Amino acid sequence: MSTSTYACLWVLLGCLVASDSHLVPWAALRTGKSRGKRATNPKDIQQSAHKVLNFQTYIRLAAYVAISGLVWSLASPPALQHQPYFPAPSSRAEHDGLSSDQNQETSPQNEPDISDEAFAKLIHNETLGFEKIFVINLPERTDKRDAMSLTAALTGMKLTWTSALRGTSVPDKALPLGVDRLGWRDGGIGSWRSQMNVIRTMVEENIASALILEDDADWDVRLKEQLQYISRGTRLLLDMAHKEEAFESKLNSKQRQVDDIDSPYGDGWDILWLGHCGETFPERIPGHHEIYDRSSTRYTYYAMEDDETLPTEPTDVTESWIAGDLERHKGTRWVHFSGGPTCSQAYALSQSGARKVLLALSVGGTLIEQLDNAMSHLCRDHTPWDSPDDTQGPPGYPGANMRCLSVNPAVFSQHKPRGRKAAGSDIETVEDGDGLREEGESPNLVLSARLNVQNLMMGTPLQEQKAIPRGKTEISAE
Repeated sequence: MSTSTYACLWVLLGCLVASDSHLVPWAALRTGKSRGKRATNPKDIQQSAHKVLNFQTYIRLAAYVAISGLVWSLASPPALQHQPYFPAPSSRAEHDGLSSDQNQETSPQNEPDISDEAFAKLIHNETLGFEKIFVINLPERTDKRDAMSLTAALTGMKLTWTSALRGTSVPDKALPLGVDRLGWRDGGIGSWRSQMNVIRTMVEENIASALILEDDADWDVRLKEQLQYISRGTRLLLDMAHKEEAFESKLNSKQRQVDDIDSPYGDGWDILWLGHCGETFPERIPGHHEIYDRSSTRYTYYAMEDDETLPTEPTDVTESWIAGDLERHKGTRWVHFSGGPTCSQAYALSQSGARKVLLALSVGGTLIEQLDNAMSHLCRDHTPWDSPDDTQGPPGYPGANMRCLSVNPAVFSQHKPRGRKAAGSDIETVEDGDGLREEGESPNLVLSARLNVQNLMMGTPLQEQKAIPRGKTEISAE
């Protein structure tokens, strides 16, 4: 209630007391008056007191005291429950080349989100809060499908499988400009077309959001808890960004019409990079050396400290471009607007994002780089903050107003199974020959779901992944 409301309640209570016919004689008695007559005779005063101070009068007094106490309690401000989202509050940090007063980290707000419980239920469903989870898989790689299907079942996830294509099956006529068969690997062309097929399906079926995984993806058994924390960061950063004139003013009503997707990860996002080979903070990418507004949400990080799902030693976190930050802030994972992620191990698209990517990487007619780098380019150089100067590039890139967020380090990893190294990636061809891998590994994960499949099935204690000794993962095939 407002202050004026409380004042009115007090005035009303005072009027009631003053006008109460049972209390007026008692009040007059207390001041030595009784209906205009001065009581000077002690005997008369005593007789009047017996008449006035009866049981009914005391009851009325008690009632008014109780009402006064209630009004007083309502007027007093309630004690706030300070419930941080994470065990330790974030602190401002120094980053390479930038002092702490130039960058900002944001801690979770003191007041918990009233919808947090509802969002948590969505994230803990079988599609992690997205409408679907797509997995791209070559039909002949039955080994990969077997492994991922079992892992997903044991961790409560429902997958939608889609067939991958080999580059040789994509005719030259279907290739956009920029694709050179002589310069591009066959696997890269096949990966591009396979993912375009999934993204096209999203557009055709008007799927609000989807997580797209490669068939060798791995995750921590606590993935749903991780995403619950991460979603708090994405919601907070998106809320902050949409309050910025430099961000929100670039989005017209046509662009916003597909933003209302009721996502636990927030409103108005296009891509969430949950799995990548490397990512950096936005201010470190080329072209961002001159930043005019350090207070912008674009350069704000949401820090999750004391993250038990990260390897204890920063040196065990591989494929990361923020090694210095991990060394200074051990056990910290960040959510931030994307700087320049690589690899398409695991990423989520909203309906808005799917349409933008399909336009830029296919319909627009030009694929400027390999799929992951082209998507990264969209997120890096074609954001609302880059408008209105964002005018250069082939159709679909300028003015895309991409809204991309990254989790850094990533929560999805590329699993490298025990056995023949040649059985690894179907896109890259660097791991071939007769080499064997003695133990399976999934970089950056502590309780790898794939490496704990048997423990999950049998109910035995989960095993943490051992630190991977670099250069000692091969054994002879002889």
